[in-house]
Amino acid sequence: MDRRMYTSILGAVRKIHAEEGIRGFYRGLWPACLQIMPYMGAVFTSYDLLATGYRHLRRSVLVSSSPVLQALDTMQDAILGGAAAVISKTFVYPLDLVRKRLQVQGTQQFTKSSLPVYTSMSNALVSIARNEGVLALFRGLTPALVKAAPASAAVFFVFGWTRDVVLAVKPY
Repeated sequence: MDRRMYTSILGAVRKIHAEEGIRGFYRGLWPACLQIMPYMGAVFTSYDLLATGYRHLRRSVLVSSSPVLQALDTMQDAILGGAAAVISKTFVYPLDLVRKRLQVQGTQQFTKSSLPVYTSMSNALVSIARNEGVLALFRGLTPALVKAAPASAAVFFVFGWTRDVVLAVKPY
């Protein structure tokens, strides 16, 4: 017996539309939007604060000749970008968890366990904290960080490399 929920993309679209209507395609959209805005703001703010601190540290007489810092200079944007992602993802992770739970609750008929049913984003946050404990809002954070840190590191590495190229060719 085939227990797959959907056998094709078109089949999935038909089934979701038939069972849930247009609204079924947007489950978790509100938490996703609420999560991405502060996440991106926190990433850039964290990166800027870390980069400012690093520049001050590099200018310091005590560490300016440190071979470790000289070696890190080439990868500073990637390292700071990865660190900024860790800080930011940790900050907004409860909203990410709620988004995923809201998206998954429509698949309840295909699982053996009964999943909690949430009526809204705030209901999910309160319910998870009350029934599973506040730390449950961070369940799954480690895999999320393993994904977010390298992705952000790559973005900031390319940003730094591009910035350096543009500044090198820009006439003063």
